Parts: sequence; C-alpha cells; structure tokens
Amino acid sequence: LFMNKLFQLRDVGLSMDGQAILKNLNLDIFAGEFLAILGPSGSGKSTCLRLLNNLYSARFGEILYKDKDITDYDIQSLRKEVAFLLQNPIMFKGSVEINLLRAHEWFPDSDTQNETLVKILNDVGLDEHYLYKEANRLSGGEKQRVALARLLLNRPTVLLLDEPTANLDPALAQRILNRIKKLQERYNLTVVMVSHDHELVKNYAHRVAFLLEGNIVAMSQSADVNDIQNEAVMAFIKESRYEI
Repeated sequence: LFMNKLFQLRDVGLSMDGQAILKNLNLDIFAGEFLAILGPSGSGKSTCLRLLNNLYSARFGEILYKDKDITDYDIQSLRKEVAFLLQNPIMFKGSVEINLLRAHEWFPDSDTQNETLVKILNDVGLDEHYLYKEANRLSGGEKQRVALARLLLNRPTVLLLDEPTANLDPALAQRILNRIKKLQERYNLTVVMVSHDHELVKNYAHRVAFLLEGNIVAMSQSADVNDIQNEAVMAFIKESRYEI
C-alpha cells in the first residue's frame, strides 16, 4: 500500500541516566501512513517519537528522513516539516488569535491571514469566535485543537502525536481521532501516534508497532491487533484491558 520510506531507523539506541531506553531499534515509516506505536508505560514510545524531529538525539545507529541523516537538517526546518503535538500543549498569554500568529513568528512563510486562521480553526472543529477567546481559559481538549491548528498553519509533512487521547473518555477520544484521520487525508499527512489503547487505534492506524522494553517486538499490518501471536504482546493486550 505504501511505497516511499519517509523515516528509516537503523539499530537506534538511546540511554538516559545510565538506563537503556531504546535498544537496536529498527523501524521504517512510510509517507502517507498512519502508524501507531503501542506499548506499556516506560517502554520507550515517547522517546522514539521525540527522535523523529530531533528533540532527542540517538546515541547509536542512524535515523534517515527522506534518505538523509536527520542530524544534517536545519533544526527549525525539520521541526516545521515534522510537527509535534504535545499531550499538554503550551498556550501563550493572550487570545487564540495571538497563539495562532506565533506560527508566523517561528516560520515567516506561514499563511496567517484572517481567513486562513478561521479556516484552520474550522478544520480542527472550532468556530471563528474562538479567535478572540483567552487561550489559557480553554478546556484541555480545546487547547489541544488550537495547538493542532497552530501546527497545521506551517503545512507540515508529518504529525507526531504523543498520547493525544490520554485521560479522555472513549467517546471524546474517538471524536478526536476521527478528526485527526480527516486532517491526515485533507493535508496529506504522515501520522505517527503513540498510545496505550490498542482497541482505539485499530480503527485508525494502517500499521501498529509494539514497543516493549525499548524494542519493537511485533508489527501488525492488520486492523485487528488481537491477531498477533506474540506472547509479550498478548500479555500487554490482556493487561491493558483492565488499565483502560
């Protein structure tokens, strides 16, 4: 289905405070796909995500983005293309409009005309009246959507999502992922998302990678991750039924 490798991670290793977080990690991520990385807390999921826009640097191995070593890119250009949506996004003091205009400060070629701001807010499910609301008074879900709109103004190629549905009830989590899936199609994005919730992501992801103890132990091409016959994965799925 997907042919072009956007990212290639080869024997990637990373340690922090003397503890190995990722060990000989090998992973290909294809242009246009929705890849979910699943695993328990502490398995290295968020660390893996942060490597993809150079928030963290690998100690060992190599990471290629568009066939070029990720460390050879200008950091600002890379982070414009490979956008990272934090689980708890930062809102700056002032209105939503002021927060969206930050995109132009960071990347002067961003289109921040009023009609563009309104369109991008509509795309994330907010109406134009939000432009004048105080950003720090918004709910957590609204802040996340404003942060997503701010990233989309930079016309990224890749969207990295760190547990975007954590602590949300199942109905709201599903609505958020429905919207992200539509945005992926509209903006032709590659989406890489880390999550605990295998039941939720199977409806959205093209592939699912299982990261356990710093390594990918299984990769599913199937929508139903329950089909994977891997002891560690089956144990994770069994346990996570009670966690979620």
